[in-house]
Amino acid sequence: MRPFYFSLIGGLILSFIAFFRFDFRRRNSLTFWLLKLFIKFYRRGGYIELRDLDYSAYQMSIGRFLAWQATKILIGTIFLSNAIFGMGIVAALSGVDFGLTNIPRVMSLSFLPMSINDTTPAMAVIPSIPALTILLPPILSAFGFRLILLVGLTILVKAASESIVNYLRTGIIRIPAEVIETLIAIGVAWTGFNLFFPSYIDYNTKIFIIGAFIISAIMILFVYLDRTRTGFIYAYKIKVGAIILILLTIFAIVSIQNSVADARKVEWLGPYVKQEIAVNRYLADIDDVRTVIYNFTAKTHALNSSQLSRIYRDLQTVRLWDWDAAFTKLKPEIGLIPYIDFEDSDI
Repeated sequence: MRPFYFSLIGGLILSFIAFFRFDFRRRNSLTFWLLKLFIKFYRRGGYIELRDLDYSAYQMSIGRFLAWQATKILIGTIFLSNAIFGMGIVAALSGVDFGLTNIPRVMSLSFLPMSINDTTPAMAVIPSIPALTILLPPILSAFGFRLILLVGLTILVKAASESIVNYLRTGIIRIPAEVIETLIAIGVAWTGFNLFFPSYIDYNTKIFIIGAFIISAIMILFVYLDRTRTGFIYAYKIKVGAIILILLTIFAIVSIQNSVADARKVEWLGPYVKQEIAVNRYLADIDDVRTVIYNFTAKTHALNSSQLSRIYRDLQTVRLWDWDAAFTKLKPEIGLIPYIDFEDSDI
């Protein structure tokens, strides 16, 4: 029952983040709007009023709106159930430190200078490993679902429905350029935010982050100019040219840095590899590994009962680091005896 309990807790939280709509003033629902549109189209034999095509004109009552939000959360819980995340939330609420307070420092690592003689950045990551592996990935995924469904798809459908209604009324079709630019700005900004938590950080990470936010800011500027400057909305060459110029600049900087790093691997790649080694040593508990050299061929004296009991306790807890190598080492000790073999060397 405990896994089910943790899955339920995790699923409810993630589903609430991903699917609950807070717009109580408009109270729109893309699902019910499409369902209502289909029912009217079927009942009226293909006849639909223009008002029915306008998504922004559809509004639910408060009761139905709240009931639909609760239904979405329950349905989403099934698909977004995550026992590990739920267990982490329960543990965090119980006082377990997941290193969340250290997340801002982790986000700044891409912009900090790295030294091959300094593992301070790795020491900043290590306390936040529980948060970075258990809590943040599901939360970021849930917010990603929200941006795609409740923000991106909703805005796109709303703009498309308004364009269709406007075309049927005036005969003029209008491409919602402002909406497209807004969605691009949101998507690129979200991508840039996710780049603060990559699986690997190097000298190019900050370039990608800065580039993503610059493109997002440029798109927001285009939206502002579209609304304030007459005719700027049709300046497609300027907009496309600006984005291409930024992308080429990012590509040029990354290419130059990669070329320099190929020639100076120790100075450029060494510090980042050193941080990765430090984190991996912590995860594998290598610093706590004790090496004991044992000579298999040496003659040993008889052991008393206390020594045997101590050795037995050690053998119950010790684990060979490289059991393949141990098997290769032990195999020749048997010699050519055909009826003796090692079943397993992983003790």
